[in-house]
Amino acid sequence: MNYYHFEISKMKRIILPTFALTFLSQLIFTYFFVIVGKLEGNDGDDILTSYPAIISLASTITMCIISVYGAVAISRYIVKNYVGDNRNRVFLYPIKRSRLYLIKNIVFGCILGLSQFVALLLVNSIFFIGETIFPILNKPIKSYWLDFIFVAVVCVLLTLSIVLFSSFIGIYFASTMYTVITSIISIVIIANVSALSLINYQFAASIGALCVLLAMMPIIRYVSKRIDKSETI
Repeated sequence: MNYYHFEISKMKRIILPTFALTFLSQLIFTYFFVIVGKLEGNDGDDILTSYPAIISLASTITMCIISVYGAVAISRYIVKNYVGDNRNRVFLYPIKRSRLYLIKNIVFGCILGLSQFVALLLVNSIFFIGETIFPILNKPIKSYWLDFIFVAVVCVLLTLSIVLFSSFIGIYFASTMYTVITSIISIVIIANVSALSLINYQFAASIGALCVLLAMMPIIRYVSKRIDKSETI
């Protein structure tokens, strides 16, 4: 447990930035889409007057922002330790290399995911309560509370998948820059699909996002074995 505590003490610094970025992004874009939907509500396009669509679009943008931030953060806290001369120091720790790598990923994923999830739930709750008491769109919202939770779950799962996959690429090519580039490319591929699926198929999207994250597990094992076999420089 000492290694877990050590990694938590280092990575807890990303809690506040992750929470703040998620909170501000979700709040700003949620009400941006609400206002746009209110102004254009009479033009025949009711997408932005649908609560699931508004939350899905805002959450997708938030996912993109946190994915890029997460890629930068994981480059700093994990990837750089396995690139170049830095890995010599990490390999001297009295613990199996693959186990230490796994601990780092578990701690980072939990901190990033929980910080993002709490912020998303908080903003969605504020929006839900606000629309219940002082509605802007003048539509019933009470039946959508479960959709808000599913959207938050999908957003977090996809963010973690993008960030972890980006870190694998960064370690494989021994470059922190590859981590950020991969996250941006992944966002371009995933964002449109996730936004469309979240609008109408929240539960199915949740299952799909979970499967994507679980698909990262074999890659973690592969990278772990690769690290175990690595030689110091």
